[in-house]
Amino acid sequence: MAKYTFYESGEKYVKVLLDFPDAKKLIKRDQIKCDFDVRSFEIFVHGYKGEDYRFGVPKLHCKICPEDCSFGFKSNNVVVTLRKKKIDDNWWSLHKAKAVGEKPGDSD
Repeated sequence: MAKYTFYESGEKYVKVLLDFPDAKKLIKRDQIKCDFDVRSFEIFVHGYKGEDYRFGVPKLHCKICPEDCSFGFKSNNVVVTLRKKKIDDNWWSLHKAKAVGEKPGDSD
């Protein structure tokens, strides 16, 4: 899975859009398995047009509340909704990236 985008949705959420043309028509909920952890997530889509797909972020930019995360569909996307741990976190990247002046352990 290579094509995705993400954005902050309000103060509490980050949404990750995974590109699957006609997702709403061609994918059923039972074809998707999604695992969330405090600093990572992974999603598996089985049987989309005869293929299996996997997308994961081993270290997210900020922490999330795994129990409040979910996935859903838009017409051409599978949407992963991540609940931010802190509403004042600024997600300028989906993947953890070192900020200017950040020291090891600053955001663990």
